[in-house]
Amino acid sequence: MHPLSWNSLQPFGGLPSGVQVYVGFSQHSGGLSLGWRVEGDLDLVQWETQAGQENLWEQTCFEAFFQTTEHPMYYELNVSPEKEWKLYQLAGYRTGRCSVSEIPLALHVDRTPALFHLQVDLLGNWPSIQRNALTAILYLQESPTYWAHTHAPERPDFHAHFSEPLLEASQ
Repeated sequence: MHPLSWNSLQPFGGLPSGVQVYVGFSQHSGGLSLGWRVEGDLDLVQWETQAGQENLWEQTCFEAFFQTTEHPMYYELNVSPEKEWKLYQLAGYRTGRCSVSEIPLALHVDRTPALFHLQVDLLGNWPSIQRNALTAILYLQESPTYWAHTHAPERPDFHAHFSEPLLEASQ
């Protein structure tokens, strides 16, 4: 696992939740490292997810959006707390989604009573990441909360905001 610098996410609407979410991103010679940390009252989070779920974002899910060029094509990675994952390539804003299944990756999960840590290492030689955003959907007492660095005022839309350079990649 590669070391990450951590940045805090904010819940949509700024509502206090009893937990805090942090994310980290690193691009290195071995690939990409993406990390999520949830701290606080972890009993509030609905961690169990349905196995084999196609739309992982319909339950507690950790997401990454990244773009390798200025082209509108981008990637979306969804990971459940149970290490199920889906990687999609999208042609543009919410269009032309196709699943990418042939990619080497390593998933690491650590959990204590006050900390959940997930790290995903996408292995291989990735072109330089131009834009990225790491986000989370946490179901707290059966209600979804949406976590991002910034949010649109009217509703959470991770696809719209991924294209802002939210995190600096550590080298």
